[in-house]
Amino acid sequence: MSKFSKMFVKNLKAEEVISMKRLLGVLLAFSLVGSIVGTVAAATSDIGYLTVRCTGTVSVKVGDVDGVNDSGDEVNLYDLGVSTGANCVIVSTQLVVTNNGSGIITKWSLDVTEQLQGTDGITWAATDATYPAWTYAAADINGSDINKVAIAAVFADAQAIDADFAANDILDDTARYYQTTDLQYGPATGGSQYASAATSTANNNMVAPTGGSAARDLYFRVRLPTAVSDQRYRKIAVTVLAEEGL
Repeated sequence: MSKFSKMFVKNLKAEEVISMKRLLGVLLAFSLVGSIVGTVAAATSDIGYLTVRCTGTVSVKVGDVDGVNDSGDEVNLYDLGVSTGANCVIVSTQLVVTNNGSGIITKWSLDVTEQLQGTDGITWAATDATYPAWTYAAADINGSDINKVAIAAVFADAQAIDADFAANDILDDTARYYQTTDLQYGPATGGSQYASAATSTANNNMVAPTGGSAARDLYFRVRLPTAVSDQRYRKIAVTVLAEEGL
């Protein structure tokens, strides 16, 4: 064998040795990784997940027929047989509000959203410069004034009386939530308060769509203006908004 051939064979064997060492190193690394994975996988417990959702419909009904403006949606204070003179206080009969949704416990808010005027209490037109809208007391349930009315509201399971209404029950064009602990839109005497269907972190009185308190009686207390610029009827729209979430 020539000298060159001997050198070639020697180099080839050296490369084989290096390759074998590399292969052994790789195998050793895989062995260590396999050992670690085997150790991690040897848990005595593990977690599986179940994902679910409960759906329903949010809905609220004022009066006797959902979405229909009829006599069941109104309380006519001038028909109660009481004085309607300036600065008089009138407590209404009930207007039924119902959670008629499906599967969703809701919170309610109330506000005044419209005011109309008319000559007969039946046909209505928009208020205008000649027959202006009354303004609303924003803090004092006795805070009526010239062309200014003070309205309060409570949900109660018995006919409300004057003593049931307090400052928290003021009703104007600012939406406020029906609440439990501070009796906002709940009777001040507390005896005829509806229980909340769920505990609310924000103190909202939650109304379930089932059970005896799905329908709740809403009463109004009105202190009429101290004086008015006309004797026309006023129709005041109160919106009840239902929402989900505590």
